[in-house]
Amino acid sequence: MSRLGLKAGCLIAAIVIWFQVASTSTVEQTIGLPLHIVGLQEGCTVAGSGLPRDVKVRVRGSKLRLLSHRYLHRDAGEVRIDLSERRPGRTFTVPIEQADVLTDLEVADIVEPDRLSIRIDGQLTRRIPVSLTTVGGLRPGYGHLARPVLTPDAVTVTGPARYFPDQIVVATSPLDLSELDGIGSTTLHIVPPDVHLQLSEHEVRVIYGVGPLAERTIADVAVIVQPDGQGRSLAVSPARADVLVRGVADSLRVLDARRLHVSLSTAGLVAGVHLLSPQVVAPEWAIVIGVEPARFQVVIDESDASATGAGDHGD
Repeated sequence: MSRLGLKAGCLIAAIVIWFQVASTSTVEQTIGLPLHIVGLQEGCTVAGSGLPRDVKVRVRGSKLRLLSHRYLHRDAGEVRIDLSERRPGRTFTVPIEQADVLTDLEVADIVEPDRLSIRIDGQLTRRIPVSLTTVGGLRPGYGHLARPVLTPDAVTVTGPARYFPDQIVVATSPLDLSELDGIGSTTLHIVPPDVHLQLSEHEVRVIYGVGPLAERTIADVAVIVQPDGQGRSLAVSPARADVLVRGVADSLRVLDARRLHVSLSTAGLVAGVHLLSPQVVAPEWAIVIGVEPARFQVVIDESDASATGAGDHGD
């Protein structure tokens, strides 16, 4: 036990001596200090200038101090460049001086880089919609219950004005439609339009609904003749239609005639009898395959309008 205690005491003494020597010995070493840009006007940025994160500086100091910086990551200072006298515009060069190095160590030299190429630019912030990117297609016989929904559907984009394209698009990573089945959600990454632009979000949630397709005839849908603003008498025959639609089976089962709109336009037509093809508006998930009948008879009678016009002229 005495020998073990003696060994422990010698080890402790050696450590104490080493610390004393390390704290009093002066060494010279190259270290990396973080680069900080200060003094920029509000609404300005130097993003896109390709500035390094660190500047290599040759410094002198105690061996213990430099070892703690290297191995314990203790802060040793920073390189601070003041741009308060600079304005946005063309690229300019700024030499790094020893006075720009803020540290409690002695600065011997600026190693790399010794100068910086900087361009100050206006900083823009815009709210941009996210565009869903898809590949492939739904499996045969399947359709969307509704269009996929993105959450969030827009992100904030921030960065130098010169990197904002005229038509800016924030797109998702591809969504493979062939892998979708049922109702669910998945996460997609979003990609900035330029590496110098920052996004408020880096991924979005996509909610989808997919199911097997079916066909169904919706009977007895009212046919509406769009008024042309001329006060003419309009009559349509037949006044009802059958609409054949295709969509996801679960949605078709609850689709009724009130959600379909069959209309005829008489714009530009003269008085008389006309055979017109209808326009059908259905929910976005339903595909209109056909209408029975395919054409409708519309009678345009101007006699009422003419009589009214004659009476007004007589007054």
